[in-house]
Amino acid sequence: MHKGAAIFFTDNKSVLLLKIAGDNSDSETWCLPGGTAKEGETPHETAVREAQEETGLKKIPGSQFTSITSQNGDKTFVVYFYKVDAPFDVSLSKEHTDWTWTPLKKMASKSLHPKLEKHLDDYLDAVG
Repeated sequence: MHKGAAIFFTDNKSVLLLKIAGDNSDSETWCLPGGTAKEGETPHETAVREAQEETGLKKIPGSQFTSITSQNGDKTFVVYFYKVDAPFDVSLSKEHTDWTWTPLKKMASKSLHPKLEKHLDDYLDAVG
């Protein structure tokens, strides 16, 4: 079973998005900090580790207020929603070429990773 997780950081006005590097079909699309679980990790441990690796954060800011789990065949992906007081700066890993705080209302106009785009309405509903 394939598992992954991500964190949706928001100040209720905007969301932190990362631009995917590389030369595959998802390159140059925007995604949430997150990725694939390592052996024995819980989804939350995966989300925290991946967010730290991809943003350079030592500690995950804000507080978790909900999560959404999606299932696609044998693939499970959990997105944890964290409310932060204000946008913060990040230090990107080699996996990404750019980062931005995007207004929630403008997310749909960005070139989003297909899975983020697919669940966008659910994620925006979760933020309220």
